Amino acid sequence: MKKRIFYPLLVAIAMVALVSSCKKEQNSTILTATFSENVKGAIKAIENESDRVLYIHNLLEAEDSLALVDTLLLTDEVLEAGLNQKIAANPDALYTFSIKNVAMIYFVPEVGTVKFDIENNTPSGTPLNDDINAILTKLQDGIKRYHAIMDQEGASEEDAKAIEKELFTEGKDFIMAHKDHPVAWIGFSVAQSFSDDATSLKSITDESLPGLEKLPIYLETKKVLEQAAATQAGSAFVDFEGEDAEGNAVKLSDYVGKGQYVLVDFWASWCGPCRGEIPNIIKIYETYRNKGLAVLGVGVWESQKEDHLKAVKDLGISYPQIFVPNKSSRKNDATDAYGINGIPQIILFAPDGKIVARDLRGQAIEEAIAPLYK
Repeated sequence: MKKRIFYPLLVAIAMVALVSSCKKEQNSTILTATFSENVKGAIKAIENESDRVLYIHNLLEAEDSLALVDTLLLTDEVLEAGLNQKIAANPDALYTFSIKNVAMIYFVPEVGTVKFDIENNTPSGTPLNDDINAILTKLQDGIKRYHAIMDQEGASEEDAKAIEKELFTEGKDFIMAHKDHPVAWIGFSVAQSFSDDATSLKSITDESLPGLEKLPIYLETKKVLEQAAATQAGSAFVDFEGEDAEGNAVKLSDYVGKGQYVLVDFWASWCGPCRGEIPNIIKIYETYRNKGLAVLGVGVWESQKEDHLKAVKDLGISYPQIFVPNKSSRKNDATDAYGINGIPQIILFAPDGKIVARDLRGQAIEEAIAPLYK
Protein backbone atom coordinates (compact mmCIF):
# COMPACT_ATOMS: atom_id res chain seq x y z
CA MET A 1 0.00 0.00 0.00
CA LYS A 2 1.26 3.50 -0.88
CA LYS A 3 2.57 5.78 1.85
CA ARG A 4 -0.22 7.94 3.27
CA ILE A 5 0.10 11.74 3.05
CA PHE A 6 -1.84 13.80 5.56
CA TYR A 7 -3.72 16.62 3.85
CA PRO A 8 -5.35 19.65 5.52
CA LEU A 9 -8.60 19.44 7.39
CA LEU A 10 -10.56 20.08 4.20
CA VAL A 11 -10.08 16.40 3.16
CA ALA A 12 -10.28 14.86 6.63
CA ILE A 13 -13.57 13.10 5.95
CA ALA A 14 -12.13 11.46 2.84
CA MET A 15 -9.10 10.29 4.84
CA VAL A 16 -11.30 8.69 7.49
CA ALA A 17 -13.00 6.68 4.78
CA LEU A 18 -9.64 5.61 3.31
CA VAL A 19 -8.24 4.53 6.68
CA SER A 20 -11.42 2.54 7.38
CA SER A 21 -11.07 0.79 4.03
CA CYS A 22 -7.43 -0.08 4.68
CA LYS A 23 -8.26 -1.54 8.08
CA LYS A 24 -10.83 -3.82 6.52
CA GLU A 25 -8.24 -5.12 4.04
CA GLN A 26 -5.78 -5.70 6.87
CA ASN A 27 -8.30 -8.02 8.52
CA SER A 28 -8.89 -10.12 5.40
CA THR A 29 -7.46 -13.21 3.79
CA ILE A 30 -7.82 -13.47 0.03
CA LEU A 31 -8.04 -17.07 -1.21
CA THR A 32 -6.92 -17.57 -4.81
CA ALA A 33 -6.50 -20.56 -7.09
CA THR A 34 -6.41 -21.40 -10.76
CA PHE A 35 -8.29 -24.56 -11.70
CA SER A 36 -6.21 -26.74 -14.01
CA GLU A 37 -7.89 -28.90 -16.64
CA ASN A 38 -7.31 -31.97 -14.45
CA VAL A 39 -8.95 -30.29 -11.46
CA LYS A 40 -11.84 -28.97 -13.55
CA GLY A 41 -12.43 -32.48 -14.85
CA ALA A 42 -12.39 -33.97 -11.36
CA ILE A 43 -14.86 -31.41 -10.06
CA LYS A 44 -17.19 -31.77 -13.05
CA ALA A 45 -17.09 -35.54 -12.52
CA ILE A 46 -18.87 -35.10 -9.16
CA GLU A 47 -22.25 -36.53 -10.07
CA ASN A 48 -24.46 -34.24 -8.03
CA GLU A 49 -23.84 -30.62 -9.00
CA SER A 50 -24.91 -29.45 -5.54
CA ASP A 51 -21.88 -31.36 -4.14
CA ARG A 52 -19.45 -29.32 -6.24
CA VAL A 53 -18.69 -27.10 -3.29
CA LEU A 54 -15.55 -25.60 -1.75
CA TYR A 55 -15.67 -25.81 2.05
CA ILE A 56 -13.54 -23.79 4.46
CA HIS A 57 -13.38 -25.24 7.99
CA ASN A 58 -11.73 -24.00 11.18
CA LEU A 59 -9.99 -26.92 12.91
CA LEU A 60 -10.07 -25.15 16.27
CA GLU A 61 -13.78 -25.97 16.42
CA ALA A 62 -14.79 -29.51 17.41
CA GLU A 63 -18.22 -29.57 15.76
CA ASP A 64 -18.64 -29.32 11.99
CA SER A 65 -21.56 -26.93 12.39
CA LEU A 66 -19.34 -24.50 14.30
CA ALA A 67 -16.22 -25.15 12.24
CA LEU A 68 -17.73 -24.19 8.87
CA VAL A 69 -16.33 -20.77 7.93
CA ASP A 70 -17.42 -20.40 4.31
CA THR A 71 -18.65 -22.27 1.24
CA LEU A 72 -18.58 -21.59 -2.48
CA LEU A 73 -20.52 -23.42 -5.17
CA LEU A 74 -18.02 -24.27 -7.92
CA THR A 75 -20.00 -23.39 -11.00
CA ASP A 76 -18.53 -23.55 -14.50
CA GLU A 77 -18.08 -19.79 -14.32
CA VAL A 78 -16.01 -20.04 -11.12
CA LEU A 79 -13.89 -22.84 -12.57
CA GLU A 80 -13.08 -20.76 -15.65
CA ALA A 81 -12.47 -17.48 -13.81
CA GLY A 82 -10.51 -19.02 -10.93
CA LEU A 83 -10.97 -18.61 -7.21
CA ASN A 84 -10.84 -15.15 -5.63
CA GLN A 85 -12.62 -15.36 -2.29
CA LYS A 86 -12.29 -13.05 0.70
CA ILE A 87 -12.68 -14.34 4.25
CA ALA A 88 -11.95 -12.77 7.64
CA ALA A 89 -8.34 -13.27 8.66
CA ASN A 90 -7.70 -15.54 11.66
CA PRO A 91 -3.90 -15.88 11.83
CA ASP A 92 -3.88 -17.89 15.07
CA ALA A 93 -6.00 -20.69 13.60
CA LEU A 94 -5.58 -23.61 11.20
CA TYR A 95 -8.16 -24.04 8.43
CA THR A 96 -8.88 -26.61 5.75
CA PHE A 97 -9.79 -25.94 2.11
CA SER A 98 -11.65 -28.97 0.79
CA ILE A 99 -13.53 -30.13 -2.29
CA LYS A 100 -15.22 -33.53 -2.13
CA ASN A 101 -13.02 -36.28 -3.66
CA VAL A 102 -10.71 -33.63 -5.16
CA ALA A 103 -8.65 -31.74 -2.58
CA MET A 104 -8.04 -31.16 1.12
CA ILE A 105 -5.49 -28.45 1.91
CA TYR A 106 -4.40 -27.18 5.30
CA PHE A 107 -3.75 -23.42 5.48
CA VAL A 108 -3.44 -20.55 7.92
CA PRO A 109 -5.79 -17.58 7.25
CA GLU A 110 -3.11 -14.92 7.66
CA VAL A 111 -3.64 -11.37 6.46
CA GLY A 112 -2.75 -11.28 2.78
CA THR A 113 -3.28 -13.51 -0.24
CA VAL A 114 -3.11 -17.29 0.02
CA LYS A 115 -2.64 -19.14 -3.25
CA PHE A 116 -3.68 -22.79 -3.50
CA ASP A 117 -2.06 -25.40 -5.72
CA ILE A 118 -4.98 -27.79 -5.80
CA GLU A 119 -3.21 -30.59 -7.67
CA ASN A 120 -0.43 -30.71 -5.09
CA ASN A 121 -2.60 -29.86 -2.07
CA THR A 122 -0.36 -26.98 -0.98
CA PRO A 123 -0.86 -23.32 0.00
CA SER A 124 1.60 -20.43 -0.35
CA GLY A 125 1.81 -16.64 -0.29
CA THR A 126 2.12 -15.79 3.42
CA PRO A 127 4.80 -16.79 5.95
CA LEU A 128 3.13 -19.75 7.64
CA ASN A 129 1.59 -20.99 4.41
CA ASP A 130 5.02 -20.86 2.78
CA ASP A 131 6.25 -22.99 5.70
CA ILE A 132 3.47 -25.52 5.04
CA ASN A 133 4.40 -25.53 1.35
CA ALA A 134 8.06 -26.18 2.19
CA ILE A 135 7.46 -29.21 4.41
CA LEU A 136 4.88 -30.72 2.06
CA THR A 137 7.29 -30.28 -0.86
CA LYS A 138 9.95 -32.14 1.16
CA LEU A 139 7.36 -34.81 1.95
CA GLN A 140 6.45 -35.29 -1.72
CA ASP A 141 10.14 -35.48 -2.66
CA GLY A 142 10.79 -38.03 0.09
CA ILE A 143 7.87 -40.20 -0.99
CA LYS A 144 9.14 -40.17 -4.60
CA ARG A 145 12.60 -41.26 -3.44
CA TYR A 146 11.05 -43.92 -1.21
CA HIS A 147 9.03 -45.41 -4.07
CA ALA A 148 12.03 -45.26 -6.40
CA ILE A 149 13.96 -47.41 -3.90
CA MET A 150 11.12 -49.84 -3.22
CA ASP A 151 10.42 -50.31 -6.94
CA GLN A 152 13.95 -51.55 -7.54
CA GLU A 153 14.65 -55.26 -7.67
CA GLY A 154 16.33 -56.23 -4.42
CA ALA A 155 15.25 -52.98 -2.78
CA SER A 156 17.36 -51.85 0.16
CA GLU A 157 15.25 -51.84 3.31
CA GLU A 158 18.01 -49.88 5.02
CA ASP A 159 17.78 -47.06 2.44
CA ALA A 160 13.98 -46.99 2.72
CA LYS A 161 14.19 -46.82 6.51
CA ALA A 162 16.64 -43.93 6.22
CA ILE A 163 14.06 -41.94 4.24
CA GLU A 164 11.36 -42.78 6.77
CA LYS A 165 13.62 -41.54 9.58
CA GLU A 166 14.45 -38.39 7.60
CA LEU A 167 10.77 -37.54 7.07
CA PHE A 168 9.90 -38.32 10.68
CA THR A 169 12.62 -35.88 11.74
CA GLU A 170 11.35 -33.24 9.30
CA GLY A 171 7.90 -33.54 10.85
CA LYS A 172 9.23 -33.37 14.41
CA ASP A 173 11.41 -30.34 13.60
CA PHE A 174 8.40 -28.57 12.07
CA ILE A 175 6.40 -29.24 15.24
CA MET A 176 9.08 -27.82 17.49
CA ALA A 177 9.57 -24.76 15.26
CA HIS A 178 5.82 -24.01 15.39
CA LYS A 179 4.84 -25.50 18.75
CA ASP A 180 2.90 -22.38 19.79
CA HIS A 181 0.68 -22.43 16.70
CA PRO A 182 -1.87 -25.01 15.49
CA VAL A 183 0.05 -25.22 12.19
CA ALA A 184 2.29 -27.68 14.08
CA TRP A 185 -0.41 -30.22 13.16
CA ILE A 186 1.10 -30.42 9.66
CA GLY A 187 4.41 -31.57 11.11
CA PHE A 188 2.64 -33.97 13.45
CA SER A 189 0.79 -35.55 10.53
CA VAL A 190 4.09 -36.06 8.69
CA ALA A 191 5.79 -37.52 11.78
CA GLN A 192 2.84 -39.82 12.41
CA SER A 193 3.01 -41.15 8.85
CA PHE A 194 6.66 -42.13 9.24
CA SER A 195 6.94 -43.15 12.89
CA ASP A 196 8.14 -46.62 13.80
CA ASP A 197 5.47 -47.08 16.46
CA ALA A 198 3.26 -45.31 18.95
CA THR A 199 6.15 -45.03 21.41
CA SER A 200 8.16 -42.76 19.11
CA LEU A 201 5.15 -40.47 18.70
CA LYS A 202 4.56 -40.43 22.44
CA SER A 203 8.00 -38.83 22.77
CA ILE A 204 6.46 -35.92 20.85
CA THR A 205 3.10 -35.81 22.61
CA ASP A 206 4.87 -35.76 25.98
CA GLU A 207 6.30 -32.34 25.03
CA SER A 208 4.54 -29.07 25.88
CA LEU A 209 2.88 -28.11 22.59
CA PRO A 210 0.46 -25.21 23.23
CA GLY A 211 -0.47 -24.78 19.57
CA LEU A 212 -1.43 -28.40 19.09
CA GLU A 213 -3.31 -28.52 22.37
CA LYS A 214 -5.80 -26.05 20.85
CA LEU A 215 -6.87 -28.61 18.23
CA PRO A 216 -9.62 -31.13 19.10
CA ILE A 217 -8.27 -33.46 16.41
CA TYR A 218 -4.85 -33.50 18.10
CA LEU A 219 -6.30 -34.12 21.57
CA GLU A 220 -8.28 -37.05 20.17
CA THR A 221 -5.23 -38.43 18.35
CA LYS A 222 -3.09 -38.02 21.48
CA LYS A 223 -5.49 -40.23 23.46
CA VAL A 224 -5.32 -42.91 20.76
CA LEU A 225 -1.52 -42.82 20.73
CA GLU A 226 -1.31 -43.04 24.50
CA GLN A 227 -3.53 -46.12 24.47
CA ALA A 228 -1.52 -47.64 21.60
CA ALA A 229 1.69 -47.09 23.58
CA ALA A 230 0.06 -48.80 26.57
CA THR A 231 -0.86 -51.88 24.53
CA GLN A 232 2.45 -52.79 22.95
CA ALA A 233 4.14 -56.21 23.16
CA GLY A 234 4.37 -57.44 26.74
CA SER A 235 1.28 -55.56 27.92
CA ALA A 236 -1.79 -57.33 29.27
CA PHE A 237 -4.87 -57.40 27.05
CA VAL A 238 -7.59 -54.77 27.48
CA ASP A 239 -11.10 -56.18 27.49
CA PHE A 240 -14.08 -54.87 25.54
CA GLU A 241 -17.58 -56.08 24.76
CA GLY A 242 -19.47 -56.56 21.52
CA GLU A 243 -22.00 -58.99 20.13
CA ASP A 244 -22.07 -62.16 18.05
CA ALA A 245 -24.08 -62.74 14.88
CA GLU A 246 -27.23 -63.45 16.90
CA GLY A 247 -26.85 -60.32 19.02
CA ASN A 248 -25.63 -62.04 22.17
CA ALA A 249 -23.16 -60.11 24.34
CA VAL A 250 -19.61 -61.40 24.00
CA LYS A 251 -16.26 -60.13 25.30
CA LEU A 252 -12.68 -60.35 24.12
CA SER A 253 -11.95 -62.10 27.43
CA ASP A 254 -14.20 -64.96 26.31
CA TYR A 255 -11.36 -65.88 23.93
CA VAL A 256 -8.15 -64.22 25.14
CA GLY A 257 -6.29 -65.30 28.28
CA LYS A 258 -7.80 -68.80 28.20
CA GLY A 259 -4.56 -70.76 27.81
CA GLN A 260 -3.98 -70.60 24.05
CA TYR A 261 -2.49 -68.21 21.51
CA VAL A 262 -5.13 -66.05 19.86
CA LEU A 263 -4.76 -64.05 16.64
CA VAL A 264 -7.21 -61.14 16.60
CA ASP A 265 -8.04 -59.20 13.42
CA PHE A 266 -9.71 -55.78 13.76
CA TRP A 267 -11.35 -55.14 10.39
CA ALA A 268 -14.30 -53.68 8.47
CA SER A 269 -16.30 -54.80 5.44
CA TRP A 270 -15.62 -51.56 3.48
CA CYS A 271 -11.84 -51.65 4.08
CA GLY A 272 -9.97 -52.91 1.00
CA PRO A 273 -6.72 -53.80 2.80
CA CYS A 274 -8.77 -55.62 5.46
CA ARG A 275 -10.52 -57.76 2.86
CA GLY A 276 -7.18 -58.36 1.14
CA GLU A 277 -5.73 -59.76 4.37
CA ILE A 278 -8.63 -62.16 5.05
CA PRO A 279 -7.43 -65.02 2.73
CA ASN A 280 -4.08 -64.96 4.51
CA ILE A 281 -5.76 -65.13 7.93
CA ILE A 282 -8.01 -67.98 6.77
CA LYS A 283 -4.91 -69.87 5.63
CA ILE A 284 -3.26 -69.30 9.04
CA TYR A 285 -6.43 -70.49 10.75
CA GLU A 286 -6.64 -73.67 8.67
CA THR A 287 -2.93 -74.41 9.20
CA TYR A 288 -2.70 -73.90 12.95
CA ARG A 289 -6.15 -74.33 14.50
CA ASN A 290 -5.62 -78.05 15.17
CA LYS A 291 -2.29 -77.17 16.80
CA GLY A 292 -3.93 -74.90 19.33
CA LEU A 293 -4.19 -71.47 17.67
CA ALA A 294 -7.45 -69.56 17.98
CA VAL A 295 -8.39 -66.85 15.50
CA LEU A 296 -10.94 -64.11 16.14
CA GLY A 297 -12.30 -61.34 13.95
CA VAL A 298 -13.48 -58.04 15.43
CA GLY A 299 -15.77 -56.01 13.20
CA VAL A 300 -15.38 -52.28 13.79
CA TRP A 301 -16.21 -48.90 12.23
CA GLU A 302 -19.29 -50.19 10.39
CA SER A 303 -22.38 -48.09 9.68
CA GLN A 304 -24.57 -51.16 10.16
CA LYS A 305 -24.12 -54.73 11.37
CA GLU A 306 -25.63 -56.21 8.21
CA ASP A 307 -22.59 -55.06 6.21
CA HIS A 308 -20.30 -56.96 8.59
CA LEU A 309 -22.40 -60.14 8.44
CA LYS A 310 -22.59 -60.04 4.65
CA ALA A 311 -18.80 -59.67 4.35
CA VAL A 312 -18.24 -62.60 6.73
CA LYS A 313 -20.43 -64.76 4.46
CA ASP A 314 -19.03 -63.46 1.17
CA LEU A 315 -15.42 -63.92 2.27
CA GLY A 316 -16.01 -67.43 3.61
CA ILE A 317 -14.87 -66.65 7.16
CA SER A 318 -15.47 -69.57 9.53
CA TYR A 319 -13.61 -68.39 12.64
CA PRO A 320 -15.65 -66.53 15.30
CA GLN A 321 -16.45 -62.84 15.16
CA ILE A 322 -17.25 -60.08 17.62
CA PHE A 323 -19.13 -57.12 16.17
CA VAL A 324 -18.51 -53.86 18.05
CA PRO A 325 -20.89 -51.06 17.04
CA ASN A 326 -19.68 -47.47 16.97
CA LYS A 327 -20.68 -45.22 19.86
CA SER A 328 -20.34 -42.27 17.47
CA SER A 329 -18.66 -41.56 14.15
CA ARG A 330 -15.28 -41.43 15.91
CA LYS A 331 -15.78 -43.71 18.93
CA ASN A 332 -15.55 -47.49 19.06
CA ASP A 333 -14.80 -49.41 22.26
CA ALA A 334 -12.61 -52.01 20.55
CA THR A 335 -10.35 -49.66 18.62
CA ASP A 336 -10.23 -47.19 21.52
CA ALA A 337 -9.02 -49.98 23.82
CA TYR A 338 -5.95 -50.59 21.65
CA GLY A 339 -5.31 -47.10 20.31
CA ILE A 340 -6.08 -48.17 16.75
CA ASN A 341 -6.24 -45.42 14.13
CA GLY A 342 -5.99 -47.64 11.05
CA ILE A 343 -7.19 -51.08 10.04
CA PRO A 344 -6.55 -53.90 9.56
CA GLN A 345 -4.87 -54.15 12.95
CA ILE A 346 -3.82 -57.71 13.70
CA ILE A 347 -2.64 -58.59 17.20
CA LEU A 348 -1.27 -61.88 18.55
CA PHE A 349 -2.04 -62.65 22.22
CA ALA A 350 -0.20 -65.18 24.38
CA PRO A 351 -1.98 -67.90 26.42
CA ASP A 352 -1.85 -65.66 29.52
CA GLY A 353 -3.45 -62.75 27.64
CA LYS A 354 -0.33 -60.66 27.14
CA ILE A 355 0.33 -59.09 23.75
CA VAL A 356 3.01 -60.91 21.75
CA ALA A 357 2.97 -58.63 18.72
CA ARG A 358 0.74 -56.11 16.99
CA ASP A 359 0.69 -54.40 13.57
CA LEU A 360 1.06 -57.81 11.92
CA ARG A 361 0.45 -58.01 8.17
CA GLY A 362 1.11 -60.51 5.39
CA GLN A 363 4.12 -62.76 5.85
CA ALA A 364 4.81 -61.24 9.28
CA ILE A 365 1.79 -63.16 10.65
CA GLU A 366 3.24 -66.51 9.62
CA GLU A 367 6.67 -65.50 10.93
CA ALA A 368 5.18 -64.67 14.34
CA ILE A 369 3.10 -67.86 14.63
CA ALA A 370 5.18 -70.60 13.00
CA PRO A 371 7.87 -70.75 15.74
CA LEU A 372 5.18 -71.25 18.38
CA TYR A 373 4.12 -74.61 16.95
CA LYS A 374 7.38 -76.28 15.96
